Amino acid sequence: MRARIYIIGVLTALLCGACHNRPAAYEYRPTPLDGWEPGDTLRFQVDSLTASGTYRLNLGVRTSAMHSYPYRTLWLRVEQRWHNPETTRTDTIELSFVDSEGNFLGQGVSLYTFTQTVAQLHLQVGQSADMTVNHLMRSEMLEGVEAVGICLEAGLPQ
Repeated sequence: MRARIYIIGVLTALLCGACHNRPAAYEYRPTPLDGWEPGDTLRFQVDSLTASGTYRLNLGVRTSAMHSYPYRTLWLRVEQRWHNPETTRTDTIELSFVDSEGNFLGQGVSLYTFTQTVAQLHLQVGQSADMTVNHLMRSEMLEGVEAVGICLEAGLPQ
């Protein structure tokens, strides 16, 4: 009986912790199948925030083993337009696919995910955002990138 109560208590604590860490925004957008042109802009929306606090904005890129990405890094431009109050922020991100010793940095088996923190933001309840991402590579048609996404995580220590 005691073991059952203990297990129920542990499971309840785990479930409560999992709900608390739910992202405020999480979305991936596919890139065009024939390749990603520099002018192809991926658009994301962040709905009205339900709580004020410190948030971390992460950018994710997915590549496929079937259509390999030909470079070691990917340069991206991330523009954030926050509303209520109106602010704009633009970041240039270099996302590395291998480390200095040539070791692969992605997570996955046939679809690899690479993530990079863009910024830590102090946001207020009711704020929303429109975000855009486009690549800054010299290649006219960038192949091997399957999707790009954002994850806005709440609840960071202030």
